[in-house]
Amino acid sequence: MTPLSVVVEDLAYVAVPDAMSGAKTACFIRPNCSGQILKDSVFPFSFSIYVTAGRATGFYARTVSLFARSNEDGIGESTKIAEVMYAYTVVNPTCSIGSATSLELQFGRLSSNDVDFVRRTANIDINCLAGVQATAQLVPTQKAIRTGISATTLDGLSMGATWVDNGQAVDFNTARRFTLLKGNNLIRLNFRPTVNAGASPVGEFSSQYTLNLTYP
Repeated sequence: MTPLSVVVEDLAYVAVPDAMSGAKTACFIRPNCSGQILKDSVFPFSFSIYVTAGRATGFYARTVSLFARSNEDGIGESTKIAEVMYAYTVVNPTCSIGSATSLELQFGRLSSNDVDFVRRTANIDINCLAGVQATAQLVPTQKAIRTGISATTLDGLSMGATWVDNGQAVDFNTARRFTLLKGNNLIRLNFRPTVNAGASPVGEFSSQYTLNLTYP
């Protein structure tokens, strides 16, 4: 019987423009694991690799090797039994949000004559280094009632949401495609309180949404 322990060793970590040597891990070193197998035995194995992506832009690559170490005669020689290489590139996003990431629209005091007519507009500025295709999906925090209409925190009062550029009600279940041009772009949304049929709501209300923008 030949005692065998296994270690994982990072052979190289190559980052642009920096580089640093790898280091052995202790995840397979006894007493974290133990046991013996016959010399020249064939056995299955698996291991996982976890990495934190670099923050600087550039190309990153790493080679991870798995070694078997024999303790026969106390020599402790290691033999490479597997090697995995992976690489990734960190790039600056093509677009960035120019406006505040959190917008608050105030409706003030509303009377029964105001509701259904008062609107507030959210303006989202997006700055792009190049023209790209993007998608935008508005997700209400309160319950979505139907296309363009979601509940508020006040019973009997709902909130309508429409895209300003085409006047269409927002489909909360579907992302809308946008062509963003190089430079400044503006996505605008209108919000309008709506009294539910047969209701007479009185009190304070709020309504929250998250606009998910996806772009390269």
